[in-house]
Amino acid sequence: MGEAIIKFLGVIVALFGIIVLALLLRGFVVGTLWNWFAVPLFALPVVTIPQALAISLVVGTLTEQYKDHKIPEDEKYEWYESLLRLLGSNGIVLLVGYILTFYI
Repeated sequence: MGEAIIKFLGVIVALFGIIVLALLLRGFVVGTLWNWFAVPLFALPVVTIPQALAISLVVGTLTEQYKDHKIPEDEKYEWYESLLRLLGSNGIVLLVGYILTFYI
């Protein structure tokens, strides 16, 4: 029984860590894109990572659409695949933004 509780707590701590990492990464990406584009184009102030995260949360809440969260059995991912998708999608957005800075 004790090992099951320790394993459960380990999973909770790992999930919490992944959520914090995802939030920090999202704040970094949004803040970087904001500072690359909104500041020079619209003369808006530079934002910090917490401010960028707040902007991301507000915009995400206001534009959220209903999604059916039922995943077909053949499309279920392991936790590390989901983490790689998260890192990859943010990385691609940041890379495209960086390339666009050369044309603005």
